[in-house]
Formats: sequence, C-alpha cells, structure tokens
Amino acid sequence: MDSLEDRSIVVDQRIESYKGFLDDDFTRAAFEASDRSGRRISHLIFNLLTDWRSISYAVAFPALAPNAIENFHVGMAGEGPLDYSFLDFLEYVLSRLRDRVPSLTNDQALQSELRSELFEVLSDVRGLQSIRDDSVSASAIWQQYIQHHPFHLGLHGIMRLAYIGIYGAYEEFVVRCVRISTGSSRLQSTSSNFSTAICSSLGSNLLGSCWDSEEINQVRRIRNKLIHAGGQADESTRDLANLVHIQDGFMHIFPEHLTQAYALLKSPALAIMSHDAFV
Repeated sequence: MDSLEDRSIVVDQRIESYKGFLDDDFTRAAFEASDRSGRRISHLIFNLLTDWRSISYAVAFPALAPNAIENFHVGMAGEGPLDYSFLDFLEYVLSRLRDRVPSLTNDQALQSELRSELFEVLSDVRGLQSIRDDSVSASAIWQQYIQHHPFHLGLHGIMRLAYIGIYGAYEEFVVRCVRISTGSSRLQSTSSNFSTAICSSLGSNLLGSCWDSEEINQVRRIRNKLIHAGGQADESTRDLANLVHIQDGFMHIFPEHLTQAYALLKSPALAIMSHDAFV
C-alpha cells in the first residue's frame, strides 16, 4: 500500500494512553529561566510553554468526554441528601402509597404483602444497577466511540498535528532565540548559515545538543515526512521505527510518540533558556 488514498487509519485504541505530556518540573524550570532572562527571551519562553501546554491538552481531550460522563454518572448515583438506602427507599414508597390510598393505612396485612413484593422488585432493580454502571464507565463509552470511523479519523489527525506542533513550536523558539543572540532578524532555520550562527553566538556545545543532534534530527525528519509526504515511509525512514508506528508504508502517531518527542526536546529547550547569552 503506497498511495495516500489507500492508507490505513491506525490509532492507539487505549483510553489510558490519551493524557497530557507537559510535566510540572519542566514548566517550573522554564519559568525560573524566564525570570533570570528578564525581557530578552521571556516572551519566547512563554510562547513555547503556551504552545506545548495547548498541544498537551489537545492530546488528552479525546479521553476527556468518556471520563466526564463517567464522573457525572458517579456523582448522580452517589450518596446525597436525596438518596436512600435500599430499605429506606422501600419504606418511602410504602409511605407514599399510604398517602395516596388511605384505606391502606389500616390494612397491615396488605402493607406486609406490598412490602414483600416491593422488596423483590427492588432487589431485581438493584441487580441491574451494576450492569448500568458498567455500561456508563469511561472504558465502555470509549469502546463505543472507537468503533466509529469519524472518531478514528479525528484521533489520527489530532496525533499527527500534535507531533507537527510540538516540533514546530520548538523550532520557532530556537530560531527566534538565535535571532536575538546574533542580532539578525532575517535568520531562518533554512538559512545556509543557521548552524554557524548558533555556533558563533551560543557555542558549539549548544549547536550539537539543541540543533544538530541525531535525536533532534530524527524528530525533524518525522515532522518533515508528516508535512511534506503525508507521513509516507520508505527505506530511508527505517531507523525511525522506534519513534513512530509504521504500518502499510505510512507513519502513524500514538500518544507515546508525542511524549517521546517532547522528552527529546525539553532538555535542549531548557539549555537555550538558561544560556548566559540571555541572562
């Protein structure tokens, strides 16, 4: 299978996989670096955090609705001032019947018979509660969602765009920081002297760890394939199989791949934030 029209839509079908990736330790360290940098790159740090935070929310969003429905159900079914225990509810029903049927008040034998019958009926109803609770669980709702093609397609698109966004936000951050460190406002990541500009203004160590490293190059190549080739894989991408799911000749992004990309980029981003050139 090698055409965009025929490619499969492959997604991670586990609801527990869809959660945010941005961690508090990085956020805290980034804000501390922002405070040290004054106004030089504090706005760029804020932009990167905002972009990654938004993407992190988007990744968690697919699982939000099923979990919200389950939580709502649990809240409604939980104990509260209008809820009754099994026996209390039975007595409440009898009380209401006595109010509506006055002759029942003095007929103890009929009350006893009604109580016995109501007990049997309510026992059956209570037995159905566990079935109802299981059907309203987040995992059960998710299994219904995941069977629909539009949901599959939406998940696939969110993961793909999230990967592009994670790297895109990082690259924009790097480029704009290098523009400040060099004083060259027209510098682009595609400029022939971009690596030289990083090396001369921020040092060779930062060039190696924040731009030219093998890990960052791999994330960049995946981003480029997703944007420029529709995620189509070939022999040149075989070394990327540990960073992306490849099936039927195409790349498919799972939440774990987003977490991996973020983990590879956050330390280099923090190194730039903390560089002496911006203090």
